[in-house]
Amino acid sequence: MEIRNLPDLCHDHLRRAGAIYRSDDSEDVKKTTLKALLLKTETCKRCQRLRHGETEPKIMNRRIVPSWNGTNLVETPPSDLEFFSSRQRRVEEFMSKGLFPLPTLPEPLMSKLFELSPPVLNARPGATRLEDSFVLPRVIFIDEEYILKWFTSFPGHFVRGDKVKEIFESPFRMPTAICDQLAAVGETSMSSLEFWIILRNGERVPCWYGGYNPFIELSRQNRPNDIVDVEIGRRSVVGEEAVLAEPDFVWCVYK
Repeated sequence: MEIRNLPDLCHDHLRRAGAIYRSDDSEDVKKTTLKALLLKTETCKRCQRLRHGETEPKIMNRRIVPSWNGTNLVETPPSDLEFFSSRQRRVEEFMSKGLFPLPTLPEPLMSKLFELSPPVLNARPGATRLEDSFVLPRVIFIDEEYILKWFTSFPGHFVRGDKVKEIFESPFRMPTAICDQLAAVGETSMSSLEFWIILRNGERVPCWYGGYNPFIELSRQNRPNDIVDVEIGRRSVVGEEAVLAEPDFVWCVYK
């Protein structure tokens, strides 16, 4: 049975077509089954979207206002910050722009930080209450060594460690086992991470991130702890009608 030159199919119908091709049925049965499947795709919104050239799916959790809206303690690096491949030159540049030296986290907060879920490459996801009482629901805590090792410049939206008054677990963090699998892959293609989360009730939710991110924004009736498994694959969600995008977060920088 020939399955080349098929019309554009969403991930679900493409997977079904592959299953038909690999089945042990006779050629005639395969052709009949495939014909019936292709007929169903005529009313599939996801397949039709692809066939009309609409390659970008809708975003289920589109955010208009950033999560740090309401506090003046979240900063962005200066626009004239220069890039240097040399570690020493970067330190000098950060110093000249007032980004270094980083503040030290007080011992009580440091102890609380290390109580958070296991880090990935020493970056710890959590949440924090700032000195102005504003709560940042999604924060990744990174130290000076992490910045110099993994960043070519300086983190985007960030808050300094001396502005933090309380540290606690983020209600948006995915389970550790799921985070570990996503972090191990990092990207399914350049600046893209496609995956499906499987919920306790059997629901499958397509997600399309720019890269690894330990946080997720689910519908109100579901929580990250309801995630029981993950399936990761390149072009596995691009054909979906709508996807979950990665939620925003703030870096907390400290020494």
